[in-house]
Amino acid sequence: MQKWEYLYLEAHLQSAARPQATKENGQLIEDRPNLWEYLNKLGDEGWELINVYNYSEPNRHKDYFVFKRPRE
Repeated sequence: MQKWEYLYLEAHLQSAARPQATKENGQLIEDRPNLWEYLNKLGDEGWELINVYNYSEPNRHKDYFVFKRPRE
């Protein structure tokens, strides 16, 4: 039976000019890389995007990306 590992990415999209990847599996990404470049990096590492959802409240908006890949 296929086993999977999962990755959870938090992103800050308030600036359309430079959306940022901010956390991976709850750990802060120090340099806050460009989100689109980071998504491509994850794809190169074999991660497949399986879900996107967002969370909003006054003065706070986050987008979350969930990935999976076969466990080796």
